[in-house]
Amino acid sequence: MLTLGAAAQASAAIFEEDFADDLASNMGTALNFAGLEQFSTTGGTVDLIASEAFGITCGPSGACVDLDGSTGQSGFFSSVVLNFTAGVT
Repeated sequence: MLTLGAAAQASAAIFEEDFADDLASNMGTALNFAGLEQFSTTGGTVDLIASEAFGITCGPSGACVDLDGSTGQSGFFSSVVLNFTAGVT
C-alpha cells in the first residue's frame, strides 16, 4: 500500500493506492511487473505481490508492490498525472 499524507497532519491521507485493481487485472503476483495502472517504473524493476506470496503480508487489499523488484535493482517509481479535487474522497 502506498499512502501520501500531509506532514502537519500525519493522519490525513492525501492519496492512497492499494494496487488491488492491478492484482485483479493481472490475476496474481508478477515479478518485474511493468503494467501498473497508476504508476510507471524506469531504471529497474518492481514486483506486484499478492499477500502471502513469498512470505510477504500486504495490507487489507491483499496487494502490494516490492519496490526493489526481483532483480535487486530498485526501479524509479513515478505516477501518471493525478488531479485532486477539494472535497472529493
